[in-house]
Amino acid sequence: MKARKKIILITIPLVLTFFISMSYLVFSIEMKSVVLNSKAYAEEKSKAFKMMINIELQNLEELCKDWAFWDDTYEFIENRNKNYIASNLVESTFRDARINLIIFLNKNDEIVYSKFYNERWEEKEIDEIFLKREFMKKTGFMKFGQHLILISSKPILKSDLSGEERGHLLMGRILDDEWFFKISEALNVKIQLKDVKEVYNEKIVARTEVEDILGEKLVFALEFTNPNYIDHIRDIFLYIFSFLILVLFFYSTTIFLIDRELISKISRLEMFVSKAKAGDRVEVTGVDEINELTSGINRMLSRIEKKERETNFLLKILKHDLMNVLASLSGYLEIMKLEGKLNNLEKAEKQIDRGVTLIKAVEKLETEEIMRIRIGEVVEKLREIFPIDIELRGDATILADEGIYVIFSNLIDNSIKHGNASKIFLEIEKDKEVFVRFRDNGKGFSKTAMERAFKDIYIEGSTGLGLLIVKKLVEKYNGTVQILDENTIFMRFPNPYASS
Repeated sequence: MKARKKIILITIPLVLTFFISMSYLVFSIEMKSVVLNSKAYAEEKSKAFKMMINIELQNLEELCKDWAFWDDTYEFIENRNKNYIASNLVESTFRDARINLIIFLNKNDEIVYSKFYNERWEEKEIDEIFLKREFMKKTGFMKFGQHLILISSKPILKSDLSGEERGHLLMGRILDDEWFFKISEALNVKIQLKDVKEVYNEKIVARTEVEDILGEKLVFALEFTNPNYIDHIRDIFLYIFSFLILVLFFYSTTIFLIDRELISKISRLEMFVSKAKAGDRVEVTGVDEINELTSGINRMLSRIEKKERETNFLLKILKHDLMNVLASLSGYLEIMKLEGKLNNLEKAEKQIDRGVTLIKAVEKLETEEIMRIRIGEVVEKLREIFPIDIELRGDATILADEGIYVIFSNLIDNSIKHGNASKIFLEIEKDKEVFVRFRDNGKGFSKTAMERAFKDIYIEGSTGLGLLIVKKLVEKYNGTVQILDENTIFMRFPNPYASS
């Protein structure tokens, strides 16, 4: 599938996801605004409702005060004059004043007179709850059955507030369904004495709490139509539609620019890469990304060239060292055939093991897995392969790969075969760098070999390629190698534990 189609197929779901996410965000923000505005509107309704109740309480309190601070009432508590009852406490008085409850108590809290009408103006017995001392000298309301009753209590005094208290007067007014209906019409809200779950959308259902005369919480439900809901919904759709237009505009513009500045030039690069060889170079320019891609392709082609050279070099290593192994193996087998000595069989087996180890080492060299390797461990393994005394002084760890075995294997092999050495001295020191001195007791390098060693494939008894392999691998580990004298090779490597 072409890049142009891929970009479109990939970006469309991304753009849709972005659009849906942003639309949901806009919707969430606007709905929060709906809730906040609805709560504010419900709070206004709640304040108006509480104000209506307070007005009723104030009216009842004033009426109770007029009766309690009336000289006739003051005398009635003392002499219990029946004319007072006949003149003032008839049913019409209760209905006209909308009083459902009246209780006269003397100073000993004994009932002098009481009467109670329910919400249907049916006379009922006085409920004991109205005789609580918590009601005395208070004005408030409480839940009574399924209704709300307003209560006001005042001490009975003379009209000029002189003299001692002769008792208390308690009045009550039931706020029946008719009262709630009138208030609901006035406030354009349905009011019910019940607890509900709040809802703030097209219809608002809000809770409002008030404290009754006993200090307990009463919950009212206010239900009404949200007048601003339609406007909010219209605004939400307008925002989302406007955002859709902007997204489509920017998306089409972005696709056009990407196609012109990137896709078309990437297509040219694709045509070039499909035909490119290791020595070719790309010449396509454009935006920074295209320039970087071009440079990256050119670097890749350079790495391919380098990798080809390294592969050829590794093959030379394998050929060189395997030839040495096979030559040694052939020599041991020839001796066994001529002399019939089986003690050379172990040496032949070690040479075979060395060949296998060499092949595995070359395989690992191709992976370029650099790790911390201790030189002492390398020497211990090589002691098992080469029939020569190796004296190790000091030890250190360097950053290398399996090629470190090839380095020391070639050096040891050269000392044995081309220097006729019987002992090798390996001195290792470490500071900010790791220093390695490789010496043997053989005949050493000739002057010609010392001048040309590590520079090219110099053949002097088949030593040149082995030393070139050593040089290449040491440099791979950011080290250096040189010949100090005819019997000493000196190497230095970075110390991975040295402080920078």
